[in-house]
Amino acid sequence: AERGSFTLATDKALAKLKKFQLPDPTYFILQWIQALVASGSQSIEVRYNHTGLRGEFELELKFDGPGYSRAEIDGLYDHVFQSGRDRKQDRLRELALGWLSACSLPITQIILESNQVRRSRKRGDNNGAETTQTIEQPEGAVPLPLPNRLYVQGKGSYPFEKIITRHCTDVPCQLMYNKHLVSGIGGGG
Repeated sequence: AERGSFTLATDKALAKLKKFQLPDPTYFILQWIQALVASGSQSIEVRYNHTGLRGEFELELKFDGPGYSRAEIDGLYDHVFQSGRDRKQDRLRELALGWLSACSLPITQIILESNQVRRSRKRGDNNGAETTQTIEQPEGAVPLPLPNRLYVQGKGSYPFEKIITRHCTDVPCQLMYNKHLVSGIGGGG
């Protein structure tokens, strides 16, 4: 059955899930890369931009592969407690844990767009409530080569390049960081 928009108090989920959080929440990017690889992505493009004067950043991961269904996006937190050696569970658990870790940073918004569905959280909206909605595609729109994306905007400066180049040189897909090849055919390590 098709579900409509919903909201979830992320702050409550964060409080309950503190014990699963990474010691350094900046490493959420590794959880997301693990999730995308487990999901079957063959190409991941990471773009990070930091504005030193304002102390703001934008991080975007564009990726191919099957992405995530409406039901998976709606039930994102249901997968946090799943365990085992099942790639389908891994892709969802790592996505959810990365989302929660990212939410513990001073972010202003976080977005997941996949298969014409958008999940988002903006600081100040209903105390951090999250919404999921269908993205309307214009008729005749050309599909994008990397149709799915994760996006975070917030305050601070983070060593994402160092984290990725130190830990992701052997991922089994093409991984780009700010247009530089980190892993993949002819890449990284």
